[in-house]
Amino acid sequence: MIRLRQLIAVPVALLAMRCGPTPTPAPRGIEEGEPVISEPALNGTSVTLGAPAQSDECWVPASINGAPAPYGCFPNGPLLSSTIAWVSLSPVTLAGGQALDGAAALGGTVFSGTAGGAPVSGAAFVGAAFTGTLTTGGSVPIRIDSAAAGSGADADVWRYGFSYQDTSGAWHSICADGGTAVPVLGRWDYHQGAAGNGAKTNDPTAFTPGCQTSAVSKCVAMGYKPWATASGTSLDAHHQACVRLIRADYCGDGVSHTSAGRSVNVYDAMGILSDTRGWLIEAEWAPSGARCVNVSNRNLVGVLCAPLLSLLSCGSPSHFGTGTLLMSETEVLSLL
Repeated sequence: MIRLRQLIAVPVALLAMRCGPTPTPAPRGIEEGEPVISEPALNGTSVTLGAPAQSDECWVPASINGAPAPYGCFPNGPLLSSTIAWVSLSPVTLAGGQALDGAAALGGTVFSGTAGGAPVSGAAFVGAAFTGTLTTGGSVPIRIDSAAAGSGADADVWRYGFSYQDTSGAWHSICADGGTAVPVLGRWDYHQGAAGNGAKTNDPTAFTPGCQTSAVSKCVAMGYKPWATASGTSLDAHHQACVRLIRADYCGDGVSHTSAGRSVNVYDAMGILSDTRGWLIEAEWAPSGARCVNVSNRNLVGVLCAPLLSLLSCGSPSHFGTGTLLMSETEVLSLL
């Protein structure tokens, strides 16, 4: 039995919305002690940001996912190609106009630094100005509008309201739903189509703001916090593997392979997420993508690398000892 820790509509069994065609190249909280319930939630192709759903098929009632508003199918594409890829930790100016003495630091999800020799951290960064980088390579002003710490086992997960300034001087939320984002140290590559695309760079000078509907944020909510450890092992690699899994980036080339209505059961060997379904193995995952796949799984139709990754023993628990970090399964009925 796993313990769900303040999950943001992300349960053990994830309803992975494999939404629409392959994108073109471009880039409930549960109270402590409450019984764990496996609920469906929506995933999608977005690494960090989400676009509004294009079809009612992509929505699920709040009563199911426990969220204050429906979570949708958030495909990448044009919106991702013109929004924030990452944000620099230097220079940073606080709300009163005072610049930090040096670069800001991001410890887990908490910003800190010094200004005039005095330490500042956490909520003191509300109103702070940063510089963001677009997936196209351009720069844009970024501001923190709100900051809130998590609670219980997720007290280390701070979420922020980030906004960007357009050329007219107006400010807009970086998240399509106007919600908050969790900052994760490092940045992701938004290129697609070549081996290695879509990978994370562990850059200590930048962070990635993951909106709630994104893979970056959902994987944190699932328990794969890249700044944390489990049994003495860093979870950064598990988080990276999870981002590939949530986006169905089998080939490790940044391309998401999705279709609407897919249920996916995710588990690991560390007990963060346990296998709660007797479903059909889909794939094994590492930071570079799928290590092997089950070509009998309909989710893999049209995935060019699938024949190369096909392995009859895919899903064997012994593979957790040979480099596999996560495994995913889908319902047998999904083959019909």
